[in-house]
Amino acid sequence: MQSPISIGCECGGPQDGGIGRLKVELFHALEKHVTSTHCDAVDEYLPVLRVDGEFSTYGPEGIHRVRFAKKSRYITADIQIPESVWRLASEQDLRQYLGSALRSAMEVFVARLKKDGVAVVESSIYAQMNAAITEFTLGAVTANNSLQAWRS
Repeated sequence: MQSPISIGCECGGPQDGGIGRLKVELFHALEKHVTSTHCDAVDEYLPVLRVDGEFSTYGPEGIHRVRFAKKSRYITADIQIPESVWRLASEQDLRQYLGSALRSAMEVFVARLKKDGVAVVESSIYAQMNAAITEFTLGAVTANNSLQAWRS
């Protein structure tokens, strides 16, 4: 069965501060908690991380290029991440940033669908997204605390 949310990532250089690896962890948390698109007109949400780097930049920070492909039954948007965001950030800061960016993208998706007259069960999708994002953002803290306890 296809996941209701897939996350793409394009990096503008060989370094991304660990965002590519964190994206996979975030996807697994979403796959675990988000059971449906909660929208009859959409089979998949497709946020794409565009991570600025040494060779390419993608534009200003934020959510851009929202596209609703009605016939293909998906909605997508670019989440543009400047190098200044990830270059000096800790892993926990990046987790918080990615979680917040994904939540913002989902709000943009829902607003776009509603603008097009498409019904979305907002409370359900947001509740499941929040559970996934909470697990993802707290995952590093829990693992770090476990490692510290083991070392003691």
